[in-house]
Amino acid sequence: MKISFEVKTGYYKNRKSVKWVAQWIENNYGIVELFSNMYADAIAKEVQEVLLFYSMRKKPYPKVMGLEKSTKLFQYALTNKKFDNKIAGVPTKRSLTRKGKIKRKHYPRPSFVDTGLYRRSLQIVLRK
Repeated sequence: MKISFEVKTGYYKNRKSVKWVAQWIENNYGIVELFSNMYADAIAKEVQEVLLFYSMRKKPYPKVMGLEKSTKLFQYALTNKKFDNKIAGVPTKRSLTRKGKIKRKHYPRPSFVDTGLYRRSLQIVLRK
């Protein structure tokens, strides 16, 4: 079985696909690898829970099993400064100057700006 970070199809207004943005962010910052290292215990615990759930049902495992807690944890980490000062260049200059589309008065500044579609499109799954 393999844990996979998958992105649904979609496009930004500048005609860049969400998959392209995800690949660009990973190539430049390596956030998936860092996230995997930072939260390895939480991901492993959820994998155990999912496998136990399916084994208790005494049915074969499906080909794809979603890891909802890990997905939500990644989304939270992406928007709540969990990658700040752990990767060179993060927080980005644009996020420090708050030039994104959303001006948040009462919310923390995200590490990256304008990654909302990427954040919503990403899903962590366990593949057979």
